[in-house]
Amino acid sequence: MKLGLKFLSTLYSLIIVAFIVGLSLVFFYPSKNAPTDNFGIAILLILFLIFAIVIGLTSIILRLLGVLKSGASFFINFTGTLNLFLGILGIVLLCTNNLTDKFSIALFCLSFLLGICILADFFISKIQST
Repeated sequence: MKLGLKFLSTLYSLIIVAFIVGLSLVFFYPSKNAPTDNFGIAILLILFLIFAIVIGLTSIILRLLGVLKSGASFFINFTGTLNLFLGILGIVLLCTNNLTDKFSIALFCLSFLLGICILADFFISKIQST
């Protein structure tokens, strides 16, 4: 896959991630009269983060086992983009003192590292011919 197509695939991944985040905010953001504050969004974020880590680890394992022959698949790019996005979100939440739970910090850091590794593999790998 040429570099231009890889960047286009990354753009599509970003659009999908932004759409998912937008839908999540529309449906789960609390109203002004909600007694639970931001609890619904926090739970959704942690579940989404765990899901992203699981599919990120799955994509790395599939890549190492040779099931995915090249880093040129959209699945690899999407999982890398998703994990990197969530990792950056975790860093922003940590810097603004909105994230203090050590388990959540560890999950966000893992997601950030997974995103970097997956996207590095996606952009650096060469297409293997079989």
